[in-house]
Amino acid sequence: MASQDRRATIVRSKLNRPRLSPRHVPRARLVDRLELRRDRRLTLVCAPAGSGKSTLLSEWASASERRAAWVSLDEHDADPCVFASYLLAAVGSLFPGVAFETTDLVRAPGPVPPEALAASLANDLDQIADDYLLLLDDYHLVAGPEIDALLTSLLRHPPGGLHLAVASREEPAWPLAAHRAKGDLQEIRFDDLRLTDEESARFLRASLPEVADDELVAAIQTEADGWAAGVQLLAMAFEGASRDHAALLAGLGQHDSVHDYLLAEVLGRLPTADQERLLRLAVVRRFDAALCEELCRGTAVGDAPGWGERFLLDLRERNPFVVGLDPQQRVFAFHHLMRRFLLRRLEQLHGEGAVHDLSRRASAWLAARGAVDEAFDLALAAGDAAMAGALVADHRLDLYHLEDFGRLAQWLGRLPAEVRVSNPELLLAAARIATVNCQYPEAVALLDRADDLMATARLSPEDAAVAVGEWLTLRGVLDFWRGDGEALMRHALRARELLPERCTHLRGMLHIGIASAHLLLGRPDDAAAYLEAHLARTPPDASAYASLLQMQCHLAWLDGRLTELEATARRLLAVTDDLALPDQHALAEHFLGCVRWSRNDLPAARDHFAAAVDARFTMRLNWWCHACGGLALTLDALGRPDEAAQVLAEARAFLLDRQAVGLSPLVAAYEAELARLRGRDDTAAEATVDRATAARTVLALGIVDPPLVRARALVLDGGDAPAADDAMDILRACRDRLKSRRLGREAEALDLLAAYRRGEHDRALDRLDGLVVDAAAERDVRLFVDLGEPMAQLLRRLAARPHTARGVTRLVAAFAPAGRDAADLQAGLPEPLSDRELEVLAALAGHKSNKEIADDLYIAPSTVKRHTLNIYRKLDVGDRRSAVRRADQLGLLAAVLATGVRDPS
Repeated sequence: MASQDRRATIVRSKLNRPRLSPRHVPRARLVDRLELRRDRRLTLVCAPAGSGKSTLLSEWASASERRAAWVSLDEHDADPCVFASYLLAAVGSLFPGVAFETTDLVRAPGPVPPEALAASLANDLDQIADDYLLLLDDYHLVAGPEIDALLTSLLRHPPGGLHLAVASREEPAWPLAAHRAKGDLQEIRFDDLRLTDEESARFLRASLPEVADDELVAAIQTEADGWAAGVQLLAMAFEGASRDHAALLAGLGQHDSVHDYLLAEVLGRLPTADQERLLRLAVVRRFDAALCEELCRGTAVGDAPGWGERFLLDLRERNPFVVGLDPQQRVFAFHHLMRRFLLRRLEQLHGEGAVHDLSRRASAWLAARGAVDEAFDLALAAGDAAMAGALVADHRLDLYHLEDFGRLAQWLGRLPAEVRVSNPELLLAAARIATVNCQYPEAVALLDRADDLMATARLSPEDAAVAVGEWLTLRGVLDFWRGDGEALMRHALRARELLPERCTHLRGMLHIGIASAHLLLGRPDDAAAYLEAHLARTPPDASAYASLLQMQCHLAWLDGRLTELEATARRLLAVTDDLALPDQHALAEHFLGCVRWSRNDLPAARDHFAAAVDARFTMRLNWWCHACGGLALTLDALGRPDEAAQVLAEARAFLLDRQAVGLSPLVAAYEAELARLRGRDDTAAEATVDRATAARTVLALGIVDPPLVRARALVLDGGDAPAADDAMDILRACRDRLKSRRLGREAEALDLLAAYRRGEHDRALDRLDGLVVDAAAERDVRLFVDLGEPMAQLLRRLAARPHTARGVTRLVAAFAPAGRDAADLQAGLPEPLSDRELEVLAALAGHKSNKEIADDLYIAPSTVKRHTLNIYRKLDVGDRRSAVRRADQLGLLAAVLATGVRDPS
């Protein structure tokens, strides 16, 4: 039957423009009118059923020079995310090279605010400059406050080359008066669509060549009054009829529903077998020969093999109320008038039970062929919520694999509560969504209920094993956030025995669980070996492969291996692009932001963190909080404190909307860090640190963690020795539990600052020299810069030593008050200094030899000499002491030390 796109929940046949009937009467006058006003961005074709709306739009799309995308809407597209998916799929079929970010947004596990969806959709479509038509048929079936608001927002500032054309039986609740006033709306109404006498006569004489004399043509036109469906129905009723035409026309006045009367006339003249086939087909919206044969199998009208294709093609030729939906003429649909009539007749003749039985039969057949959304709709239409629930349970693993938690949440939300709470597999699916949204108390309750039911559930042995493995995997998520490494390892190892390879998403989760358990139990080498071994035997096209890369990124971050982290994160970015995994794609951006932040490449860090923050509806919320914090710190370091504060305020509001306020202390950690960096020493800042400390950190997920905030505050606020000791206890506990070199470096940096404050100057500088060497291999700059002026003072003293670590000069250049621009200060010079010359200038202030400067900057001594001579010439001085003095007078040296220069890496 209709092909279905597993990634986007798209029934592809709905994107095919209906083919024009062989009996079609061209509407040149209307098509010319539409083309004449093609500059108007909105076209509304509004008229009752059977007026020819769809046919006119299809003819226009065929005749227009512009490319045209089509969507046949139905009732189940009324969800804004589903509606947006169809719009993007239709437009994407015209412009396959365009990437749409909204595709990830519509898969969010929680509700997406309409304004966010509208903005994302508008931005996606605005990428396309070419003129094109987007035609939406049967808009009245989805019209409602949410969809109306979405399109109203989209049409307020129409994107790119979009021209929207909508066919509807009812006038949409849009600000049509405003569109009329702006002159960007053209309208086609019922009076415009009425067939003229000439059009009716042309159609009737082609359809009824033997009987359509002038008198009959006039009579039919008068009776139908230009209604296209009425003219067609009357033509079909008269075709080959032996009865008196006058009697047939007279009979019209005796019926309340003219079209039902005419359809009965048309249906009654078909063979009995064909009538029964049509009645059975009415339960589905779209059908092909195979489904037709399935719905008639086991009856007197469906025993002959292979009859379906011939029957449908003959029907298509004879009946304009059967519409072909694909170029190959294999998929068909009834006109709405015909389908409604057939459904009523089916129920009258065979009862409501027959309608439901056929719906269930069609549902099972469609589900077996992958058309799960259509099968789900039919099961609910049949009143069989248990069957619909079983479909969700059977296909939940597929949606896990695609990270399509939004679709899963929609399915669960449409099921009655009594079905959801009585099926353990549905409870597990709901628990998975709860863990994605970090709603752990809800996940606990759902897992407990599922555990109670699994013992008595009627599951096959294989399904029971998968359910238990899934339960253990999700329980492991809760173990992880409690920091219980032993329970996590026990649950994950047991789950690994139960879950088959096809459960790739869950197996990816348990791989992360086992590696995390090794970490929590103090065995980082075992975690690394486990990941490496499983990466080697996991196919790159499995979602578990992305999970393994994700955990490798985490290990590299904990260990401070920035070069390895960057390489692995870029692999993760590529893999998640191929697999369309938006959550882990955003996570890769977050890790790249951490690398660039650590190396003080602030513009690149901002871009990576911003990309992760933009994925707020698809990224796991705990990681997303850290991405927000990283972006806020980066903006603050770039001299944009108001924007930084706004990022964190919006993060708090978003957590409240998503009912994930338990993560607010993570946001508080970044608020406290910003307060410290800005030198705030008030009660509010202290309260922020207290809130941050309340957060439970299991693994160091971002550039700031609550214990780290507390430790920095205790040391850097000038506290006494006991406070410094408390800070060291905090950091060492984290470092020892996780065996983290990154936290170990942080602990060493804070400890040597405390030692220097105690008067251990030479020892502290010696230790700092070693720490600079350790961090230099990964070009980790923020390890020092984040500790502010106390660390800057020590680095300056270290730089003044005759023999010290390579890279100290570059670290010094990253300090001092921000906000001064070296480029502006060079405006009076004959020629500005290059980035490399500014680096050398900063090194000259450190009283180092050319050889030492060359070692610091990883260049040759001869290159240092050449840059030094250029500096002398540009500053109009003759030696290095004069160059430093002149740069200081200009304020240039302070600016270079404050802002640094671009990282050549």
